[in-house]
Amino acid sequence: MHEPSCDRQSKGERKAPRVAQIWYSRAQSAGCQPDGLTYQALINAASKKGDMAAAEAWLKLAEGEGITPTLSMMNSLMASSARDGDVESTARWLPRIEKAGLRPNVVTYTTIISAAAKAGNLSMAEHWYKVAEQKGVTPPRQDCLAASSPALYKTA
Repeated sequence: MHEPSCDRQSKGERKAPRVAQIWYSRAQSAGCQPDGLTYQALINAASKKGDMAAAEAWLKLAEGEGITPTLSMMNSLMASSARDGDVESTARWLPRIEKAGLRPNVVTYTTIISAAAKAGNLSMAEHWYKVAEQKGVTPPRQDCLAASSPALYKTA
């Protein structure tokens, strides 16, 4: 079974995913069967370190093991792209979330809005805020652009 690799990152950056990978291998060797929470932790560790390739590989491995992706898994993958301000890569997960029968939540939309804000694209942030509202999800004010664009927020 191929396990995601974290070799492309510096030693400090890859520590958490590498440790997660070691424990995964040990658990497998001991006959333990990973579950959704196991894969969520592995995806989250890789995503937090910005290793999208490893995070996506863990998701693919989970799916190969018959684990249905959860919204938390998808949101973790989105967060990794959002940290780089990559709106397109962040938003590309939305159709996959919906196709899986999952309902995007406040974390999902706030992540896309944050990616747009990080990229300095306020019109895109506004667009995604409006999409969220249309879907019945209203990201909290403090989680969005915090005074960067008053148009994003409803006035009280």
